[in-house]
Amino acid sequence: MDMPQINRVRIINFSYNNHHRNIIDETFDFFQGENALLNLKNGGGKSVLVQLLMQPVIPKTKLMGRRMEDFFRGKKTPAYVMIEWKLEDRGGYLLTGIAMANRTSRVRENDVSNNTIKYFTFTSHYREANPFDIANIPLVRREHERIFIEDYREARKRIAAKEKDVKFNVHLFDEEDKEEYRRYLETFNIFQDEWKSIVLKINESEGGVIEIFEKCKTSQQLMNDWILKSVEKVVNKEDRDHKKLEMMLENLVEEMISNEQYIYEKELYEDFLKKSHDLLQDLEELIQSLEKEERLKGRMASLYYFLKQEIKEMGEESDRQEVLMAASEAELDKIQLEERSKAYYDEKANVEKLEAELKEAEDKLDAVRQDLEAHEEEIAILEAAKEYRHIQNIRQEIAGILEEMERIKSSSDDAEKIRNLEYSLKVAYGAVLKELRAKADELAEELEQVEQETAECDKKLDVLDRENSRLQAETGALRSRTAHFEKTEEKICRELGLFYERNLLGEIEEHIFTDFFANLEQQKSALEEEKEQARAEIGFLRIRIGEMKERSRVLRELENEKRTTAVRLGEKIRAYYEEEEALKPVFDRCGLDFKRRFHHQENRKFVKNQIQDLEKNRRSLELQVQSLHETIQSLKRGTLHVSKEFRQWLIDHDIEFETGENYLRKQTPAVREQLMKQNPVLPYSFLLYDDDLAKLKTMNIDCRTREMVPLLSFRDVTGTFSPEGRRVAFGEHLQVLCLFDRRMFAKDDLEEYTAELQEKLAAVEGQLSHYRGELETAREDLRTLEAFNYSENYIYELEEQANRIGKEITAIKEEMAALEQEEQAASEKITRLERRIVELDREWEDTDQRKQRAAEFQKENEAYLRDRRILHEHEEALQKIAAEKRALGEKKQALAEKRDELLEARTELRGEIKRKEEQYRLYENTPEAEWLDEEIGVMEARLQALKGKITSDLEQLEAKLAAHQKDLKERKENLASYQLEEEQYRDIEYDSTKHSSLKRKLRALEKEEKHLAEIRMDLHGQTERAKGKLEKAEEEVKKLAEEPLPPSEIKLHFSARRKEEREKIKQAREKIKELDGRIREYERLTNKIEQQIEVSHFPVDPGYEVKRGIEEDHAELTVELKALQKENKQYENNLQNRYRDLKGKYHNRHIENILAGLDPLVEGAQLDRNKYYYLGERIMLNNETLEKLIRACEQRLANLEKNKRDMIQHSYLHAKQVYEEIHKIADNSSVRIDGRNRPVQMLRINMEPLSEVEEENLAKMESYIEECVQIIKRDMEEGKKIEEIRKKISKYMSTRELLHVLSDLGKMTISAYKIDINVQNSGYKTWEQVMKENSGGERFVSFFAVLVALMSYTRTSMKYVDDYERNTDTKVLIMDNPFGPISSEHLLKPLFSIAKKYNTQLICLTDLKQNSILNNFNLIYMIKIRQNVFGTSEYLQLEQQIRENADVRQDEKLEKAIFKAEEIDQISLFE
Repeated sequence: MDMPQINRVRIINFSYNNHHRNIIDETFDFFQGENALLNLKNGGGKSVLVQLLMQPVIPKTKLMGRRMEDFFRGKKTPAYVMIEWKLEDRGGYLLTGIAMANRTSRVRENDVSNNTIKYFTFTSHYREANPFDIANIPLVRREHERIFIEDYREARKRIAAKEKDVKFNVHLFDEEDKEEYRRYLETFNIFQDEWKSIVLKINESEGGVIEIFEKCKTSQQLMNDWILKSVEKVVNKEDRDHKKLEMMLENLVEEMISNEQYIYEKELYEDFLKKSHDLLQDLEELIQSLEKEERLKGRMASLYYFLKQEIKEMGEESDRQEVLMAASEAELDKIQLEERSKAYYDEKANVEKLEAELKEAEDKLDAVRQDLEAHEEEIAILEAAKEYRHIQNIRQEIAGILEEMERIKSSSDDAEKIRNLEYSLKVAYGAVLKELRAKADELAEELEQVEQETAECDKKLDVLDRENSRLQAETGALRSRTAHFEKTEEKICRELGLFYERNLLGEIEEHIFTDFFANLEQQKSALEEEKEQARAEIGFLRIRIGEMKERSRVLRELENEKRTTAVRLGEKIRAYYEEEEALKPVFDRCGLDFKRRFHHQENRKFVKNQIQDLEKNRRSLELQVQSLHETIQSLKRGTLHVSKEFRQWLIDHDIEFETGENYLRKQTPAVREQLMKQNPVLPYSFLLYDDDLAKLKTMNIDCRTREMVPLLSFRDVTGTFSPEGRRVAFGEHLQVLCLFDRRMFAKDDLEEYTAELQEKLAAVEGQLSHYRGELETAREDLRTLEAFNYSENYIYELEEQANRIGKEITAIKEEMAALEQEEQAASEKITRLERRIVELDREWEDTDQRKQRAAEFQKENEAYLRDRRILHEHEEALQKIAAEKRALGEKKQALAEKRDELLEARTELRGEIKRKEEQYRLYENTPEAEWLDEEIGVMEARLQALKGKITSDLEQLEAKLAAHQKDLKERKENLASYQLEEEQYRDIEYDSTKHSSLKRKLRALEKEEKHLAEIRMDLHGQTERAKGKLEKAEEEVKKLAEEPLPPSEIKLHFSARRKEEREKIKQAREKIKELDGRIREYERLTNKIEQQIEVSHFPVDPGYEVKRGIEEDHAELTVELKALQKENKQYENNLQNRYRDLKGKYHNRHIENILAGLDPLVEGAQLDRNKYYYLGERIMLNNETLEKLIRACEQRLANLEKNKRDMIQHSYLHAKQVYEEIHKIADNSSVRIDGRNRPVQMLRINMEPLSEVEEENLAKMESYIEECVQIIKRDMEEGKKIEEIRKKISKYMSTRELLHVLSDLGKMTISAYKIDINVQNSGYKTWEQVMKENSGGERFVSFFAVLVALMSYTRTSMKYVDDYERNTDTKVLIMDNPFGPISSEHLLKPLFSIAKKYNTQLICLTDLKQNSILNNFNLIYMIKIRQNVFGTSEYLQLEQQIRENADVRQDEKLEKAIFKAEEIDQISLFE
């Protein structure tokens, strides 16, 4: 990204001249980076404006000793200064602004020290007009032609708020953020350092640019003060880049002083260290093997503890199995007692059931028999009544027969008798009717009672039916629920793992759920515990893995170190053999004996002598090649015979010319021959036009050449002198020989001659190539010899060391493999444990769900038991209702039968009353007579007998009487057989229908009575048998217990439970047997292990993992341990022997001290192997000390030359880079000037060229560094102060001194192009001439060219990454009064050409108004100072002037935001 150019500047509310002169709100528009002239009279405040313009870039900058604080003394309102930068291409615009205000409200006018300002800076990045661009940023408010300045705090608050708004790219920087602000500006290539060193510096004094360059009187001063400093800024990005060379030199000298004393110690310690390493290697192998033995013992101890733990756990498990077996046996006894108790309760229930059934059957039989007796009695009464009626009839008939017989015997008083009989019948029938009607009333009442009772029965049955329906419905629901529960119970219990037996009451023992929930909680706790254990184990394993990884990392690092060492050793070995192999052809070429390859000095000296001879031949041939090249090129250019320097001088001064050579080549052979005869000097001459020759006479020809330079006019090519052959006489005492080769001027001859030269050049180049090849080969041979700097024992020691490291790597790989295997096992176990944790979480969730489901099931069971209880109650109620209904039904049936009987009796009674009423009506009118107290039938018979005509005689009557009497007797006997009282049947009327009905019922009752009797007999037998079984069951129970178990303790499924317990007993016995066998086997192994190792020396660690099997693992460990113990014994013997050899070989005091420190450890290790570790640590410490000493020696001895070469190389590269960078500055200073045919290079830096052969340049630098080293070394050895020495080092390593080594700065000249109004007088002058001879304006142009060239160079080399893809380096220069010494147009135009060339925007402030100045600006601001209407203060007014036809345009994207401020009424501020 290039530095942007200024598009607009805005100044708000600034005052100076003791606040008498004001800038209210002024905007300078520079139209996309136009050069601008700000014209203001002297004393108007040009330097103040310059100082203001610098504030947004360098806040609080002083100028000419004037502080910004001076402007704010007593000022209450803030000032704002803003610059809008035009960014290149698509960059848009960057607004940089500063707000400044007095820090205190009350300031003592005379106390400058108390006067301070506060400020903040801000930026806004935009691509088009927006509310926070330079024109619209809300820092000024206008109301009714009055201007109000935004308060400092409010302005900061407003800008800070916009900083948070993503729609605006606004940033605010407080005073303490100045470093962040500097970095932010640099991202847009706005450098504060550049403004400080250039813009501020050229405006710091009235003299400006001229004053700062006036100090540079010579080329050397200009180089030192400006050019080298600019280059150093680029080359040394940081100060420490150059300090590095100083440190390198200081360190190099110190190394050279101190290296001698380490040689002897290095050799001694190296030899001892090698042996010590061998000893340490053996010790490490022994320790590793001992560790392996300990690990094996540890594994065996772990196996031992594992077996002990297993024995303990198996013993505990065996005890637990015994307990389980005893519990199962006890459970079997309980099951048997439960089974017998259940059989007892079953038999008891059966007896009770049968007794109830028997009682019920007997009750029914009794009821039937009672009915049967009642029916038999009723039938007997009916039959007795019938017999009684027959007897009465027989008696009536007998009475009639007797009456008849009496009448016959005595037929007196018949009428009286009839009358008495009729009257007696009337009275009798009246009494009977009255009795019958009373009976009818009683019968009606009884019938009504039966109806009422029947209705009550119906009502009760209806209530019972409704209750029965309700209970049936509820019972159905209850049965459905209980059936559903019973149906799903088994499934739920199976899913829950809940097993129980309901007692005879259907209940579950209370502890079942309590135990189940407790068990679930235990399971959850066990799961949690197992999970925590798994997590803990995972944590432990991860820590262990971490330890293993760390150990593996350490081992890998160690392995890498060892491998690196091995690779390095391998490379050294390979390098040795390669170098040795490469050495053979060197010795063959040099004719040296290969066996003497270790005689380094002798061999190198031989080759160096060869190189010196070859270099002499090469240099001679290089001079020939250079000469031939120059000749050929000069022939081609036609400049072979003329001065090259003067030719360049003519070109630089834009003077047309032609060389005599070219002129001759253009002529015909005849003319050319004639010209050479007439003027033999012509080939050596420059031909010029007459006016140019005349101009040369007036010019100062500052050209230096080794050749004489003849000058001829084109008119005088034939010469004005008379040559004698090739001799030309100039007066009497000067003759010139012109010994040219004519072939160089004829085309054909020239081509032939050129071809000869080319052939000769090719031949010489071939020779030179050969010698260069030979030289390079010889140098390569020397490098090969120098590289082969080995001792005779070098390769042997390397190979020994490589073999030892190979063994170490193998041991490390074995340990790493074991660790990797263990780590893999641990990782797999972690994976298993993590899976187990997931399973445990799932099991915990399942267990928790089982618990919740079990709780639900418990509630369901309680509901089931409640339903079951209610169902039992309902069933009992239903049975009771059924019994009541049955009783009511029977009662209703009895009432119905009674009603039928009553109805039948009422019908019969009504018929009897009707008959009796008819009989009564027969005698109703009979007068009162004598009442006869006889039966109606007797009286009817007598009456009939009295009234009927008796024709029978007494014999017939007597015969009939005898028959009736016999019949009466029989019937009386028959009536007596009913064993009834007469009152029971006397008044009963026989009814055949009723009799038939009773007979039918009697037969049914007899049948039922028979059936019930059979049932009773059967139930009686069953009951007796059941009682026998009950007694037997009770006897069985008493064999096990005093009394049977309560029903609530009796579970069912006896066979399954008994089978389950027997299986448990069987499994427990088998488990106990198996455990006893394993315990005996494990105890045998532990006894063996106790004999093999001291188990107590190892920590208790039962975490052994069985691989193949206990026996196999123990056998394998035993074999490995025996083999390893044998091997370790051999290791110990070898170690002791090696140590004895080592101790006997070295007698150096330091080594003896080391060995004396090792002796106790070596001896102690024979008794306590742990001492080997301490021995190894002690040897390693000793070795580290020795290695440090050796490395220090090696570093000082072996690295000394390397450090020296690095020192030379760094110094050379630095000087070479500076040399190249200096030429970049000059090469980039070309500017096209009016009247010139080609661009003019404004600055020339003529330096002694570097040698084309880099080795020669390096040789120069090497010589210089050697000289510096010797000087500094001498100073150090003499004990001079370090500060003095470092000053000298700093001087020797300075950029100027290093550059001077490669290119003699004493011969360096800087030339600047002088621009003269007369083009012919323009030309290059040395810097010294510029300073002495040039006018002020001419010097200014030269100074300006140097200044801008250096700015361009620095910015081009240091600019940031180009975010906007810019490819031009733009700059801004603000200059106060630059035109004092330069007002001539011929100087101003080059100045602006230079600015244009370097893309530099010029903002110049001046009071001059010459057209020569004004005409160079398209944009001019005439700044006028106006007074307010009261004359109390002044303000600045801008008048913008744009040259006619000037291509000055505004950005359309900003046009709508341009603030027109041609004339502003500002009086309101000062009213």
